[in-house]
Amino acid sequence: MIFTTQEQLDAALAKWQGILGLSDWKLIAKIVRAGEWSGNCQGDILIVGSRLEAGIRLLDPLDWKSECWFPQDHEMTLVHELCHLIFHPYVREVDDANEELAKRLYTQEEQAIRRLERALVMLDRRGSPTETVGAETDYVVPTAKELLNGVPAQMPEISMADILRETKVKPL
Repeated sequence: MIFTTQEQLDAALAKWQGILGLSDWKLIAKIVRAGEWSGNCQGDILIVGSRLEAGIRLLDPLDWKSECWFPQDHEMTLVHELCHLIFHPYVREVDDANEELAKRLYTQEEQAIRRLERALVMLDRRGSPTETVGAETDYVVPTAKELLNGVPAQMPEISMADILRETKVKPL
């Protein structure tokens, strides 16, 4: 799903903030052009944990690279960034204690969040007349080595059945 207005993004932010139990956080989100930040990603989150505040930036579709190995999906990226808030207290503890361990755990955190993001959004989209799940249910989850080395040349496929099995969710 691509958000074409700030209102769509705000509505999705409120929805997922509630679903993920993050109502105590003060959150803002906006769609930005690639030149507005130095990241090479679909989105990012800036967290001020001590004040329970965060800002999320999603890449404008005008800047999406057509050669990318997966389609742009603002909702997936939004959920992904929100999941970072759930892991933030644990990651922060490790960041302060051991830089090398923090790097390894960051990769594991990204893998876990990617799985959660996809499972949550796909389950939410089931039965929605405006979203199709069909062919989009197959997605890829990179390994830790692939995340550290950038985009892999070939990714393993994982089906919705795999997601349900991994998350121990029974099909509806």
